[in-house]
Formats: sequence, structure tokens, C-alpha cells
Amino acid sequence: MIPSISQVCSLGSSFAEDLAQFDLPGIEVWLTKLETFVGEHGLAEAQRAVERYGGRLVAASYHGGLWQESSSRREEAWEHLRRRLELCRALQIPVLVVAADVTGQASAERVAAWQSELRRAGDLAQAYGVRLAIEFQARAPFPNNLLSLAAILAPLQHPALGICLDVFHFYVGPSQTEDLARCPPELLAHVQLCDLVQRPRELATDSDRVLPGDGDIYLAPILNYLREIGYGGAVSIEMLSPVLGQIAPASLGDAARAALESWE
Repeated sequence: MIPSISQVCSLGSSFAEDLAQFDLPGIEVWLTKLETFVGEHGLAEAQRAVERYGGRLVAASYHGGLWQESSSRREEAWEHLRRRLELCRALQIPVLVVAADVTGQASAERVAAWQSELRRAGDLAQAYGVRLAIEFQARAPFPNNLLSLAAILAPLQHPALGICLDVFHFYVGPSQTEDLARCPPELLAHVQLCDLVQRPRELATDSDRVLPGDGDIYLAPILNYLREIGYGGAVSIEMLSPVLGQIAPASLGDAARAALESWE
């Protein structure tokens, strides 16, 4: 496993500032930060920042809107995806997280239609040498849990399609610990780790995320599962707390590394 931290944890700093201060083997890129930096300084300067960092850019997050009902907005999201895949290829980012923000109620017809759209996305990503990690959303009509997403992706057998296991959505939604053993290990493309403190699951929001070990989520079964399947991808701390976001990236990185090391 590659201990990592997401740039979304430090929204007050720039793409290059994070790379200069985060002292972890891996960094999950926040795409908006990267795009802002490239727009202001150019792609070559972003590549130099990556070279100075010396670690891995393990993934990029996140892309949404591909499955919207509005055809004009949907095609805009697809074109945006192409541009982001180009950035991933240029910076050798192997995984791009895509939200499973599917509209409409679950039905056999809607699932089949979405599978067709997933194939299209997978084919596009494969052309750029990138794997898409689809992230189920806990409060979506579907898929809102690990096993449902696995059941949708598995029949496609697409090498460029996998699952992003976001512990927040796993915990606050209908997923169960027992589901881990029933999910095909080869589908797991990326893991995002966090914790929650004394918050009813029904009321929990992204801003309630805290460092692993500081809250109430029973993380041991998840981490044990990753060890058992020999997961070799990134385990990325992802917190969106506005308070934690004001901490200097170097301090955040130290805290993230300590949290991850405590689970080794």
C-alpha cells in the first residue's frame, strides 16, 4: 500500500506548495488545484514541481457530471474529462476518481444504460493510459454501496474501470463490512481514508471528516481486508474539514503520516 494524502485536505495552498511540503510517498491530486496552477504557470512548471517532489502522484480527484440528465451539460463534462485525462497522462497520474453521480431511480434499464456509458468512459480512459476509479455515493439512488457498484462493474471486465473505496461513503451508506470479502479484489483501484467523530451517519457531511483514528469508524476490518488481498495501490487520507484546511501542508502531512503509520 502507498501511504498518501489528498490535496483537498489543504485547499488554502497551491498545487506546487503541497508537493513541496507534503512528506508522504504519495499525493492524490485535487484536479481544480492542478488546473488552476497549469492555467497560471503552464504544464511544464507543474511537471517540474512533480520532479522536485520525487514521490508518486497516485490519483487525481475528482470528476463529476458524466451521467447528468441534461445532454448539453453531460457532453461538457465528457469534454472536460478528456482534458483531465490529458493532464493525467502528462503528469503520469495512473488513476482518476469519477463520482457515480447517476441521476434517476434504479431499474434494470437504467443500469444497462449506465453500463454502456461506463464502457465509453473506460475506453476513453484506456486510450490515455489511465484507470477510472468509480466512487459510489452513499446517498445516491444508485449505486450507493460497494456491492452494487461491484455488481455493475464486474460484468464489464474493463481494465480501465475500477472502484474507489471512500471510507466515508462506505460508512454512512448501506455498505457493510461483510461486503468487502464479496467484492472482487481486482476491481479495487483506489482507497480514500478518513474518520468521523460522534456524528449520526444520517447527518454526517464531508466537512465532518477527521484523521483516521480520531473518530468512531471501525477501520480495522477495512485495513485488514486490504492487507489480506495484497492491495498495492494508494491509501489516501481525504479530509474536507474547513478547520484542518487552514493548517500548513507540512503539518497536515506529518499528521497524516503518523495516522497511517499507526495502522501499519
